[in-house]
Amino acid sequence: MSGRPAEALATTRPAAAPRRDRLVHVPEFVFTSFLKENRPLSTELWRRARPLMTRIATATSVEDLEAFRTTLVGTTVAESGIQSPRLGRTRKASDREGETKWDAALSSGSPTRRFYVAVEVLGDAPLTLCWPDLTGAELEPVDAEVVTELGGLDAMTRAPDKDLSRYLRAGQVWELGADDDPRNGRPAAFSLYTHFELTLEDEDAVARGALDLPRIVRERRERITPIVTAIEEQVQMFLTSDLPDRLLTMAEAKTIELSNRKALRDSLSFPEDWLGREPELHDALDDPLPAVQTKRDSQRDRVDEGLCAHPRLQARDGRQVDVHLQDAF
Repeated sequence: MSGRPAEALATTRPAAAPRRDRLVHVPEFVFTSFLKENRPLSTELWRRARPLMTRIATATSVEDLEAFRTTLVGTTVAESGIQSPRLGRTRKASDREGETKWDAALSSGSPTRRFYVAVEVLGDAPLTLCWPDLTGAELEPVDAEVVTELGGLDAMTRAPDKDLSRYLRAGQVWELGADDDPRNGRPAAFSLYTHFELTLEDEDAVARGALDLPRIVRERRERITPIVTAIEEQVQMFLTSDLPDRLLTMAEAKTIELSNRKALRDSLSFPEDWLGREPELHDALDDPLPAVQTKRDSQRDRVDEGLCAHPRLQARDGRQVDVHLQDAF
């Protein structure tokens, strides 16, 4: 078998996540047209910064805001926990049984084995699930060529099975997953995984040197490096400029709001200020228990109340005052 690109080898149906080395979460495929259209990085960054903005919005004193502003650029922004992702080292990962690879007529199939290669992600790996909408709008997803040939993402909702399978395979070049089983007590570390679905003939070609898998891995990595770099640039721009500017603007506006409110309260001052009576508590046991009434008694009472009301008002000094209304008859 000749040394064709790995994409020519990936003609199987989509496979489940590997038992890995070790991906334990459902894989998330990354750097795709779907992510570029539906998961802008800016939206995710502002979502993560929401707790910091809430702290400003709920501040109750100018002093709190001043303390917040003094640590704004350093400590406060760091509290967001956002870090730029970067690509690290490359290593071989696990392998497992793959899916059957069928010929063009779907009449004959060959078993395959799936081999994984992992690329280390330093920093905030989950940010690779987003697309750098501000710094990478001109970059192409890994499945851009196939999506364009098939008529765009919207066409996938009515595409025949053959085209839909081709679209799915094109977007499954890279996936993000956790390296370690979280049950071992260690924090999860994430890597990017790419794979090869190889028949016995393909494995023979690798052994003979006719199929160079490391070269294909390097080509795939070179394809996504500009995307990861754009994510890193947008994150840095957000942390050093966009977020501090927004927080500072909010803090200044909140300071003015609180200062004006304090001035308003201070202005509502009068020489004859007085305090109302303190509320008095009455023991409910001092009140007589209501008598048990029949339905007919209740109806008669309502008639009596309508003819001659006899309310009791409470004077400002707390005394009960009877107010008699003249009999209507």
